[in-house]
Amino acid sequence: MKELQEKLIRAIDEDVRSNADLVEEMLNHEKELLLNDQINFFREGLEKDKAAYLEGELKEIRTYAATRSSRDRLDVKKKLIELRAHYTGELFNLVRKQVLDFSKSDTYLTYMQQGLDGLQVRPSGIFEVREEDVSTMEKMLKKAGYENEVKTAFMPLGGFRYVDEENRMEFSCSLDEKCEEQMEWFASHSSFRIMEREDCHE
Repeated sequence: MKELQEKLIRAIDEDVRSNADLVEEMLNHEKELLLNDQINFFREGLEKDKAAYLEGELKEIRTYAATRSSRDRLDVKKKLIELRAHYTGELFNLVRKQVLDFSKSDTYLTYMQQGLDGLQVRPSGIFEVREEDVSTMEKMLKKAGYENEVKTAFMPLGGFRYVDEENRMEFSCSLDEKCEEQMEWFASHSSFRIMEREDCHE
């Protein structure tokens, strides 16, 4: 009887142990599944955070690159404008010097005479010249039979202006004005300008 009881107890013990092992195995399996789920959940979260971080970094890099590129283009354009102004200034100074040299030559007197010959001079008209040309202009007028008044005006390069307010007439043979007109034309029509092209790449 005692042996039977011991067998029964052993059988119950083995059954309990077997069930306990099975339950433990099931619990370990569930634990592993939950652990894997948690790991996958955190991994996906980390991937999303990493992607968002990288996108933010890329956006900052793009913004910086665009700003830097824009700043560089602005600096280049500024330097080109300064260079153009420098060369244009040099060119215009050379032109003024050549015109000034011309106004001291004999050909200048021919220029003044041709301007006067093309005019319909009336007694009410006044001639304006630079100070050093007053005497020359008076001699030309006297030779042509005119007695018009000659006044001095700010005209560094020379030439003359004829003004007849009574007959609402004005004629300019001023080298300063002609030189200025040519410089304006050059600035507007020459290829010596800064052009921007969208299809230019570094």
